[in-house]
Amino acid sequence: MKKLIIIILSVFILTTNIYGQITRDNWMMGGNASYSVTHCNSYENGGQKNIFYSLLITPDVAYFFMDKLAAGLKLGIDCLGSKGTGTSVYSKLTNYNFGPFLRYYFLPKENDINVLVEGTYQYGLHGAGPDKETSSKNTFDIAAGPVMYFNSSVGMELLLNYSSYKFVRYSGSNRAFTISLGLQAYLKK
Repeated sequence: MKKLIIIILSVFILTTNIYGQITRDNWMMGGNASYSVTHCNSYENGGQKNIFYSLLITPDVAYFFMDKLAAGLKLGIDCLGSKGTGTSVYSKLTNYNFGPFLRYYFLPKENDINVLVEGTYQYGLHGAGPDKETSSKNTFDIAAGPVMYFNSSVGMELLLNYSSYKFVRYSGSNRAFTISLGLQAYLKK
């Protein structure tokens, strides 16, 4: 009897159409998260090695203006930490970013797995140093990857992100590749 129930459930799951509601006039709410650890050699401090930690959480909300195309707002909360090896010095700071994004899904909207691309601009505030001096930065991000739908309302995504950001008062820019994991809820209007 157990085997029969498992077979029936398996057939039902494999034959049921599961897809997100990525059609016009629907909403999307959710976000992504990524974590990174960077080991860095500092030549300015006699070759001291530093370790940098980053936990980036980006909640978002978007509206589908047409099938498979959404525009929305994204908030970035980046919790950073650094520690010099061989020392007890540990510093922490939090960056806040805010800005618009566009997202497009490539495959037919009925698919239970889809592929997306997303472009984001964010303006942010960066707090640094013991005096908590803040500076502003501009971030451009492009991401792409698959989304797998659990049902018509929830999808999980795995995105490869390329980011370029520049602090307003400083020359030069920083670039990074990251992988983020996200969860989105698709809400019908």
